[in-house]
Amino acid sequence: MYVDASLLIAWASMEKTTPVDIREGMTEVLRRVDKGELHLVLSTIHKPECLTVGPFIDRLFEKKRHVTVVDVTVRIANRAREYMRTYSLKPPDAIHLATASLYQCESLFTRDAKLLKARVVDTTRVCLPPPPRQRELDLHE
Repeated sequence: MYVDASLLIAWASMEKTTPVDIREGMTEVLRRVDKGELHLVLSTIHKPECLTVGPFIDRLFEKKRHVTVVDVTVRIANRAREYMRTYSLKPPDAIHLATASLYQCESLFTRDAKLLKARVVDTTRVCLPPPPRQRELDLHE
């Protein structure tokens, strides 16, 4: 699973413009990463992009067990350039998409409208984070 920088920034800074279901969905995703239920792939480009939430992104980078941090390689840069042309993406967004695609992430979570238009790239589904799971009600009180 991969999460683009704009979504991480929105979540970490608790932007009021981010819909509650997206914030809660990201909370659930990151909780599941902490528990080892999900594996998160990040790019080194997250570091400069997430400057405003530096301590948060630094903690994510330190979670070596359930987080893989990927350097931007020539292969990723070449694929990103293709995606810039195909989807009219800015370089950082194209790098996120290329990284997620080349590392065969099942999902790339984003709130970016241009990225969302890509829908599925190779085997990576580009989408909003899923809503939090409903807690099961105990009907046997």
